[in-house]
Amino acid sequence: MRAKGNITIQCGPATKELQAIANLLRDQGKKQNLTEAQMQTLVEATNIMFGEFLARVGKLDDGLAEIKRLIEEKVAPNVAAQPAAQAIEEAKAWREKYQTLLKQWQFVEGESEEDQAARTALEKLDLERAESLLKTLIQRQEKLLATMAARHYRLGQVHELQYQPLLALPQFKQAYRLQPANEDYAFRYAKALQYHEQPHKAIPILEVVVEAKRRKVNLTPSKENDLGVTLNYLAFAYSATQQHQKAEGMYEEATRIFRKLLNANPNSLVYWHNLAGALNNIASVYVDTERYHHAETTYIEARDIYRKLSEENPETFLPDVAATLNNLGVLYSDIQRYKDAEVVYNEARETYRNLTRRNPEIYLPYVAASLNNLGALFSDTQRYQEAEADYGEALKIYRELARVNPAAYIPHVAMALNNLALLYNDTQRPKAAEIAYRESLDIRRKLYLQSPSAFREKLLLSLNNLADLLKDSNTEESARLLAEAKQIAAEK
Repeated sequence: MRAKGNITIQCGPATKELQAIANLLRDQGKKQNLTEAQMQTLVEATNIMFGEFLARVGKLDDGLAEIKRLIEEKVAPNVAAQPAAQAIEEAKAWREKYQTLLKQWQFVEGESEEDQAARTALEKLDLERAESLLKTLIQRQEKLLATMAARHYRLGQVHELQYQPLLALPQFKQAYRLQPANEDYAFRYAKALQYHEQPHKAIPILEVVVEAKRRKVNLTPSKENDLGVTLNYLAFAYSATQQHQKAEGMYEEATRIFRKLLNANPNSLVYWHNLAGALNNIASVYVDTERYHHAETTYIEARDIYRKLSEENPETFLPDVAATLNNLGVLYSDIQRYKDAEVVYNEARETYRNLTRRNPEIYLPYVAASLNNLGALFSDTQRYQEAEADYGEALKIYRELARVNPAAYIPHVAMALNNLALLYNDTQRPKAAEIAYRESLDIRRKLYLQSPSAFREKLLLSLNNLADLLKDSNTEESARLLAEAKQIAAEK
C-alpha cells in the first residue's frame, strides 16, 4: 500500500525550507513505495537525526542540502529495506555519533584555520565540506602525529555519519597506527574491526585497552564502568573466535565490576542494564560449553533484572524481558525440558503481542519468531496440530511483513515454509510438503543469486530436503536436485 496523507515535521515554525523537506519525504515515500507506517518511521528518523537543524534552517547554509542528500540516499532506503525498530535505532546511533564528534572536537593539537573551518562546517552539517577540509589537511602530511591522528580519527567519524563504514575503517586504523597509546583511537578501531567481522584483529587491541583501563581504575576508581564495558567487548570478541574460557573470564570480571558499582549505586539504571547484558552474554557461553544449569540460573537473573527495570520503564525494558525469556526457551528446548520451554515461550509471545498493540511495525516480527519457536517445540513433542497452527500463523505474519519489506522478511518466509514442509512430511502429507518445499526452494534460489555467501547453506538445505522427499516418487528430479546441491557446495 502506498503512503498517503499529510506529512508534518514537528520541529519548529513552518518555513519554505521545512516545506521542501516535507515534500522530499513525500517524494521518497512514493519512490521507495513506503506504507503509511513506514512513512511515520521515515518522519521519526528524520526528526531524530535532523530535528535540531531543521529548527534553525536559516543558519544551515549548505547543511540543508546535506540533510536532503542523506534523506534521499540513506535514510529513506534504510526505512524501506529493514524493520522499523532497526531504522530508528540507526537514526539514534547517527545522532549520538554526531553529538559525540562535536563534543570531542573542542580542540585540535596544532589547530589551524582549516581545522576551525572544518568544525564550523560540521556544526552546520556541511559534511561534504568538513570531509574536504580534513582530507586537505591530511594530505599536507604535517609532522605532528597527534594532529594527524586526530584528523584521521575525526574523518573516520565523519564517514560514519555519512553511512560509509568501509571508508571509516582505514581512517580509524590510521589514527590508531599514529597513536596506538590513545585509548579512544584503539577502542574505536577495535569496534570497527568487530563490525566488519574481524574479531581476531580486534582482540590484541582490546587486550591492550583493557590493561590501560585497569591502570586507570587503580588511580581513578570512578572509571570502573568504562572498564566493565570494554571487558564486555573483549569477551564478545573471544566468544566470536571460540575462545570460550577467555570470554567467560572477561564476562565474569565485568559482572563483578557492575555488581560492585551497584552496591554503591543501587538505583543506577545504567549499571543494572550493563549487568543484565553481561549476564545474558555469559549465559550464552555457558550454553556453548554445555553448562546448562549455570546458563539457566544466569538467564533467570538477567530476566529478573529486566523485569524490575520494566516496572519503571516498560517501553524500554519489556523487549529485553521477552528476549531473555526466549533465550531460556531455547535452552530448555535444547535440554528437552519441554514443559518449561513452553511456559517461557508462551510468556515471551504474549509479551511481544502486548508490545505489538502499541507498536505493530516494530514488534510483529518478534511475535512471528516466538510462534516459530513454539511450533518447533510442539513438533519435537509430536503435538503436530498445535505446531501446524503456530507455524501457519508465523508464516502468515512473515508474508504480510514481506509484502511491505521484502528485503528484510522474504528469507523468513522461506524458513517458515521449510518448517511447515518438515511438519507435513512428519505427518505423512507428502503433497503438502512438496508444495511448501518448492516455494521455499524458489525463494532461496533467488536469494542465493543476490548473496551467495549469506544464503548458500540455506539453499543447500532446501535442495537436499526436496531431493529426499522425491527420492522414491521422482528419482530423476531428486538426482538433479542433488547434483545442483553438489555443484553449489563446490563453489565455496
